Amino acid sequence: MPAESIRFLRRGEVRACLAKLDAGEVVTETLRQHALGRTRLPSEGYLGWTDSAGAANRSIAMLGAVPVTGGTAYGLKLINASLGNPGRGLERAGGVGVLFDPETARPALIAEAGLLSAVRTAAYTVVSLRELGPPEFDAVSLIGAGTLAAAHLDALVAAFPELRRCRLYDLDPARAEHWAAEARPGTPGSTSAPRPTPGRPPRPPRS
Repeated sequence: MPAESIRFLRRGEVRACLAKLDAGEVVTETLRQHALGRTRLPSEGYLGWTDSAGAANRSIAMLGAVPVTGGTAYGLKLINASLGNPGRGLERAGGVGVLFDPETARPALIAEAGLLSAVRTAAYTVVSLRELGPPEFDAVSLIGAGTLAAAHLDALVAAFPELRRCRLYDLDPARAEHWAAEARPGTPGSTSAPRPTPGRPPRPPRS
């Protein structure tokens, strides 16, 4: 029997692949195919639990089939998260994406999905703003100083050159300040636009 092999893409390799495509255009085309009924998205699997410190954890498994050039792509995204991870110095969410061989159904490729998932989410935001957002804007606000915020700022700056200001909020002001200070052009989660201004949401009024 032939030996089986699975290609694995680490984050750096995923980033290199993403640099070769327009994530917004990929998301737009996928949404178009979905509206035409050409995709298959079974109900996602969900598993939740708490860790030893009482932080909420969860695992989500999402299968799908999407038309691509030359056929159909079949795969799975497994994305897990723990609310305790930032306190451990880890990103809140991480996981893997798996592509299946369309003929044998064997897993053919496994890719680190933390960055991939964040870029996909940010691309969806860009598409939504283009189709449903205001005709002009020069400022955005981001809630949470994590991987999603970084991916969103990169995507928004690239898609909307008129963007000049970003207000960043996080429950932990030090985390927001650190994220804003570390942002550098050409690095993961950075932008060539003016740095985000850190802050925290105002407290709700007392009743």
